[in-house]
Amino acid sequence: MIRHKKRKRGVASESAKVRKSAPEWEKGAHAEALRSRIEFIKLITGISTHFINLSVDRIDEGATYALQRIGEFAAVDRSYIFRLYDDGKKMDNTHEWCADGIAPHIHRLKGLSAEEFSWIMSTLKKGQACYVPRVADLPPEAAVEKAEWQLEGIQSLICVPMISRGKVIGFAGFDSVRQEKAWDEDAIALLKIVGEIFSNALERKQAEETLRESEARYRLLSEHLEEKVGQKVAELEQAQSLAAIGKMVSVVAHEVRNPLQGIKMGVDVLHAEIGEDASKAETMAGIDHAVNLLNSIITELLEYSKPVQLRHSVCSVGALVDESLKVLAHKLQNITITLELNEREREMTVDSAKITAVLVNLISNSIEAMPDGGQLRIQSRSCEEKGRNVLKLSIVDSGCGIAEKDLPAVQEPFMTTKIRGTGLGLPICRKIIEAHKGSMRIRSKLDEGTTVEITLPFSSPGDPPCSVKDS
Repeated sequence: MIRHKKRKRGVASESAKVRKSAPEWEKGAHAEALRSRIEFIKLITGISTHFINLSVDRIDEGATYALQRIGEFAAVDRSYIFRLYDDGKKMDNTHEWCADGIAPHIHRLKGLSAEEFSWIMSTLKKGQACYVPRVADLPPEAAVEKAEWQLEGIQSLICVPMISRGKVIGFAGFDSVRQEKAWDEDAIALLKIVGEIFSNALERKQAEETLRESEARYRLLSEHLEEKVGQKVAELEQAQSLAAIGKMVSVVAHEVRNPLQGIKMGVDVLHAEIGEDASKAETMAGIDHAVNLLNSIITELLEYSKPVQLRHSVCSVGALVDESLKVLAHKLQNITITLELNEREREMTVDSAKITAVLVNLISNSIEAMPDGGQLRIQSRSCEEKGRNVLKLSIVDSGCGIAEKDLPAVQEPFMTTKIRGTGLGLPICRKIIEAHKGSMRIRSKLDEGTTVEITLPFSSPGDPPCSVKDS
């Protein structure tokens, strides 16, 4: 009995030893899992610190590096980031890392419809991770996702949401291609932290880029505004200066014109008295010409110094051009004229006398630019511009042209490239055109010719929009 009892006690002792050895194995497994978790936490902490120290310009590079570090640690085959845009309706694969031998897909996963991938997106938009242990076992409602993932050769995957201000802005994903992979709850929780790190880094990048763009935009706006203010101040100063000059010119012109009238009358009397004396007649003719020249200059000065007063009437485009050419008929002997007038008979409401004067001045300039003859082309077309029906009338010559650097100057008052003249012809033309709510533009190339384009509104009520092609 005693020995029997002792034998039983021995058996019980062996059993106890067996029972004590089982927890040691479990303890070893738990220890390994704990070490892996600690290493993963260290890795995530390092990634977070890395992003904090990165400049905005290197965040994309940092995101790809982080995907690689996590992918290699977790022994997955592909890791990536998708960003949502267009109010969450579209998404792009923006970053990707692939293990050796694994095909990338970032190049084709652009502009995807988030709605088409509703199965996974419904989970992510709840702020939850989407873990798929086995792609082959996906339910029918995940047919779109299953087809895409099988196309990429994925066997298992997990995606975690990227959330900013309570809104899902994208997700990070980790694919297993070569074999299925299981993720425990602790690892999934840590991956969700990774999603937050990516979200914070990419949102910081976007915020700073937006700030940079805003700063650049406002800087440009400020510079443009400063330039505009400077330009307007210069224009105002010039206008004040010109106004003062205009007043002075008006006074001087009136004071000069009176003596000129006396000289003119004296020349007429002397003409009658000298009879047939040829030398004296020639002298009188010279004085008469000089008086007429001075009178024309004074007329220009007075014309420029006073506001433009318009007397509107209805006339056709063709009539305006014909009248101008009729006035200049004596100067057109060596000039080949080509008229390309669309809607020649179309009527417009303008001050016909002043517009004719503008055309005479511009055509005269073209004639003077072709002393040995040349080509003069007058074109017109109608179109719609800024909601108005307008006439585009162009005078094109094959004359000597104007150097590009001189173009702004020749349009200024009292500036001229001619031997004689006041330099007021073009400014007066511009004043008349602008009084009609129109515009004048000059294009020229040295030794090639000049084009002056006038834009005038038809000003006829009820004109339909028109799109007439050039001849």
